[in-house]
Amino acid sequence: MRLEEASHECFYFSSQRYFLVGSNHAQTKHRVLKIDRTEPKDLVIIDDKHVYNHQEVRELLGRLDLGNRTKMGQKGSSGLSRAVSAFGIVGFVRFLEGYYIVLITKRRKMADIGGHSIYKIEDTTMIYIPNDSVRVSHPDEA
Repeated sequence: MRLEEASHECFYFSSQRYFLVGSNHAQTKHRVLKIDRTEPKDLVIIDDKHVYNHQEVRELLGRLDLGNRTKMGQKGSSGLSRAVSAFGIVGFVRFLEGYYIVLITKRRKMADIGGHSIYKIEDTTMIYIPNDSVRVSHPDEA
């Protein structure tokens, strides 16, 4: 999905992966980026090339939720959780303990140029990628 088509991302997580679901402005096309959380020092990203419609992405998230539960059919048992909504990815940064993803969480429309909206980034959030079970502690990380 081209950046100018992207409108909104939802960031979901399980114990093994983060799933970033991006959509176009009309929310008729969705793409999924899968980020492995089991590698403490490496950044492993899988770009799902399939373009999902709204129903397909809902079914995919439902299957991921069910597949990530500790016991089949058990409600409230660490399935897929929604971490944050975002407007885009600034990028990835690696510090001493591993990689973080930087997401745009607040924006303000500043102008329209040639039919395209120009936004100012108002706020971001940084999320540590590896899960806590593989986290490598380093005293200088803070």
